[in-house]
Order: sequence, then structure tokens, then C-alpha cells
Amino acid sequence: LVVPVEAVTICAVTLPTTKTRWLAKALPFAVEELLAEDVELFHLCVGAALDDGRHRVYAVRRSWLEAWLMLCGDNPPQRIEVDADLLPGEGSQLLCLGERWLLGGSGEAHLALRREDWPQLAPLCPPPRIAHVADGQAAPEGVDQAQPIGQVYAWLAQQRSACNLAQGPFARRESSNSLLRWRPLLGLVGLWLLL
Repeated sequence: LVVPVEAVTICAVTLPTTKTRWLAKALPFAVEELLAEDVELFHLCVGAALDDGRHRVYAVRRSWLEAWLMLCGDNPPQRIEVDADLLPGEGSQLLCLGERWLLGGSGEAHLALRREDWPQLAPLCPPPRIAHVADGQAAPEGVDQAQPIGQVYAWLAQQRSACNLAQGPFARRESSNSLLRWRPLLGLVGLWLLL
């Protein structure tokens, strides 16, 4: 499931611990001042560490995520990823999708923007600035390199991000039917060992 970056709040915070056991309790306190609404309304996930030691934290409304997963029916996704995070990690990556552009890469900012906003943001983005454009589309001004792509959405779907939002209550649960299949054989081996 690919979630639009506009539906996710991505912040960079210093975490007091990286131990999984304590992180679940510390995470809401680390981001509550950065969210405009009550932290209990959000599903929080820890992403990759930044160069300065801070970590990306993703906050998406629980109700929205539940509604999107309901649309998947009996086939829940194994991964839930943010579209701007799917861009490769070197420098600043720009994906031109008509009037909606995605900015990602190794920089701190991962966001969606309009074509007319790029000239103001370009000087703030770390080099190299690489634009991925559809075949026949002109590369935007202020980029170091342009890479044409045949099917932009198919290319984006093939990429992998560092953060999977399918964590905690939204993680895909595999059924344990495979273990149930072996139960009679395991019982027979146990009985044999006992005898």
C-alpha cells in the first residue's frame, strides 16, 4: 500500500532510547509537541536515522489507515510505504508526476510540491539534484541530472523505502495453519520419544 506523503506527518526527533521495549512508550512524548492534534489519534513509526543522530518519525491518522486497510479486504498489504520515501536515497530526488511532484532522497525534507514551488526549494536541497521525469517530459530547471522513465507509477511501485508503516496493530498477521498441519506428526514423535 503506497500512502501519499500529504497524509503523513514526518518529523525528525532525538529519541531517548532505541530499545524496542521502551521506544513504544517514549515515542508519543517525543513527537506530541510537533503534532497539531492529539498524539493518540496517530499511528507512529520510527524510520531511518539521519546523519545528525535524529530519527525520522512517521505519524498517520489511525482512522485513515484503518479505512485504507478495509479497502484491501481479505488481502492486507505486507508493506505500507509513503510515496516520497520510495525515491532513491542519494542527494535530492525529484519525481515529476504532472502538477504533483515528489521530493525525497537523503535530505531531511520528504514532501509533495507543485511545479511552481521547485525554484524556491532547489537551492535548499542537497546535491546532486536528480529529476525522474516521464518520457518526453522536459526536466525542471535547477537539477543536476534528469532520468527519463517510461511508466512513472510502475517505477515508483518497484522501489523500496526504509520505513514500513505496517507495524504494531497494522502489521500483517500470518495465519499459523502451517504449524497446525504438523501437529499430529509432532504429537506422534513426542509419544515415540516418551515411550
